[in-house]
Amino acid sequence: MLHKTKLMKTIFISFLLIAFFLFTSCSLNKNGPFFWAVQKEEQTLHILGTVHIGVSLEDLQCSDVIYESLQQSDLLWTETNVQKHRTEMKETVKQLLEDHSGQSFHSLSEETQMFFKTKTEPEHFKTLQQMSYFGLIVQLNFLCISDNREFLREQLSLHARKIDSRKKLDIQIQKTAQDSVLQDYLDESSYFQDLIRSTATRSSKEKVDRIVKNYDELCSPEKLAQSIEWKFNHLAEAIQDYESGEDIDPLTISEKDLRRQGVPEDIIKNYLDYFKHNILRRRNEIWMNKLSFSHEQEGHTRVFIAAGLAHFQGPFNMLDMLQEENFSIKRLDSDCEWSHLRLATKDPEN
Repeated sequence: MLHKTKLMKTIFISFLLIAFFLFTSCSLNKNGPFFWAVQKEEQTLHILGTVHIGVSLEDLQCSDVIYESLQQSDLLWTETNVQKHRTEMKETVKQLLEDHSGQSFHSLSEETQMFFKTKTEPEHFKTLQQMSYFGLIVQLNFLCISDNREFLREQLSLHARKIDSRKKLDIQIQKTAQDSVLQDYLDESSYFQDLIRSTATRSSKEKVDRIVKNYDELCSPEKLAQSIEWKFNHLAEAIQDYESGEDIDPLTISEKDLRRQGVPEDIIKNYLDYFKHNILRRRNEIWMNKLSFSHEQEGHTRVFIAAGLAHFQGPFNMLDMLQEENFSIKRLDSDCEWSHLRLATKDPEN
C-alpha cells in the first residue's frame, strides 16, 4: 500500500511537471511579432511596430505573413522622408542658433564667457557672441566632440559589435515595397520644425552656465565612456525585448534607465512629460488625421504602416486611438494566427 502511495505521488508530481512545462512553453511562445491587423468596414490597416536599427525582416517570426501583407497593400506609410525635410530643418536650426529673442551672450556668467573665449578661435568668438542659448549648447556639444574625437572613435568601435547597425527594419520594408506599393510618409516637416523650436525654447542661460561649470566632468573620458556603453547596452536590451514579443512600455523603460543613471527626478519628469505630449500624443494625432484622409479622400483601403514601436505601446498609443474610432484589432501570434486583441484604454496621465 505504501509503495502504491509513493508511486501515485511520483506520477502526480510528474504530471504536474509535464503540465507546467507544456503550459509555460505554450505561453512563452505565443508572443508573435508586433504586427497587427486593424479593420473597420472596408478599411484594413496592417501595422508593424519596428525598432529602427539592429533587426531585419527575416529576424521576425512569421516574416512571410508580414511580407505578403505588404505586397497586398495599396499604400505603405513609414515615418519620415529625411531627404525632403532636411533643407527646411537646416534652415530652422540656422535661425535658432542666432540670437533673435534677447538671449544675450553678455547675460552669461563671467566664468562662462571666459570659458568660450579661451576655448574658441578669436574670429569664431565673435560669432559665438551672436548665438542664442540653444546655439551655445549646440556649440558646447561640438567642443566636447572635438576635445575627445579620437577617444570617441575608439569607444564607438569597441561597443558597435553589440548590435548589427546594418540591419534597419524600416528601410528594408521600404526597399521590399519599392516596386509594388505606393509609398508615403506620416510625418510633416512642420512637425519637426516645431519640435526643434520647442527644444530651443527650453534652453536658458542657467542651462548654459550649468553645462560650462560642469564641463570637465560632463565631457570627461570616463563620463563619455559610461554614456556610450549605456546607450549601446540599452539598445541591445531593447532589441532583445523587441524580439521576445513581450509588451513594452517605452516610457517605463526610459524612466528606469534615467533613474539608474542618477538623473535628477525633476529632469526625468520634465523629459517624460515632454516625450509623452510632443513625441507621442501630438505626433500620433497628426498620423491619425492622415490615416482618415487617405481612406476617405484618396480611397486607400489596404494600408501598411511601419513605424517605431513606441507609437503603438504605452500612453497615447495609436492602437488605443484606433480602437476609440471603432476599429477591431488583432495581433499575429507565434503560430502566425490572428488573435483578437482587447485593449483596455487607460488614462495616460496616471
